[in-house]
Amino acid sequence: MVRRAVIAVLAGSFVAVAAYAIIVPYDFTGHWTGTAHRPEKPDVAMLAADLTTTTPPMFTGTVTVVLTDNLETFHCAMDGVQRRRVVMTGPCDNTAHFALRGSLDSTSGTIAGRFVYKPPPSMHKPPRHGSFTLTKQS
Repeated sequence: MVRRAVIAVLAGSFVAVAAYAIIVPYDFTGHWTGTAHRPEKPDVAMLAADLTTTTPPMFTGTVTVVLTDNLETFHCAMDGVQRRRVVMTGPCDNTAHFALRGSLDSTSGTIAGRFVYKPPPSMHKPPRHGSFTLTKQS
């Protein structure tokens, strides 16, 4: 009975390792454009990213965010990794912090998901959450 349980756990871990190995590294190098919006606000932010693949599945780059309501622009130095989801985080030049987490559609070259923008500490404002879409330009 115990032997069967141990064998089942080991077989399950091998399947999990095999499923993790199925993720094919994607070349993120290039210019990406898109939008971000918050569900409770009609304002839209324009996103532009210049990414470079360093060592697959990791990449780095900059994301430029232009807020359409007040035309504020800030740049964020992002570090990213591709796992089941693509995760990019980094500090911004206005002392804020920006994080993107989304799924990659490798056939269309699109990352879609959720973002968290933590304003600069001096502003004493709560984090802003919303959704975003980035598309790789050819």
